[in-house]
Amino acid sequence: MSKISYRKHGNGPNNDGKGTKNNIILIGFKGSGKTSIGKGIAKLLKKKFIDLDDIIREIHKRLKGTDLSIREIYQKHGKGHFRNTEHHAIIKLGKHKNIILATGGGAPVLRKNRQKLKNIGTVVFLDVEPGVLFRRMVKRGIPPIIDAKNPLKSFTALFKERKAVYNQLADIIVSLKDDPLGKNVEKVIQGLCRRER
Repeated sequence: MSKISYRKHGNGPNNDGKGTKNNIILIGFKGSGKTSIGKGIAKLLKKKFIDLDDIIREIHKRLKGTDLSIREIYQKHGKGHFRNTEHHAIIKLGKHKNIILATGGGAPVLRKNRQKLKNIGTVVFLDVEPGVLFRRMVKRGIPPIIDAKNPLKSFTALFKERKAVYNQLADIIVSLKDDPLGKNVEKVIQGLCRRER
């Protein structure tokens, strides 16, 4: 059974005020299912799904004139350029309504991003067991943020650092296992519905 935790920040997913605009923001470590779960939630709740990575790529293409993947942007232009572009992508989404936003794993790490994400909508942390995340990461390929020479040690340190940020930022924390996609989508929606009561 999934564990769901809540924080009282005043704005819920149905509040159409200045804070949330009826938006849901998914945060979590790489491989936690933000994109796949986000698409599932968007379909069921009849909202528009947006992947922050797509907005980053659009902004980068406009600035640099090259159509690169997220990994290529990070590797070729560096962490500073990537994080700056990511920050501008978050700002760009500030006026959107009725969206499900899947963020990158590092988006909440920068302090200047945190309040902006809170202002966009209700923040949901997809809390997946580290062992599951590590297996998924290895299967998909070690990302640039992880030391390929000692991936487990590097992953463990980064996971610990980021989880503390995710826990602090989230309005709702949903603990997920390596279950089928539909089951995990249902768990997140249950968490959102319970918070509305």
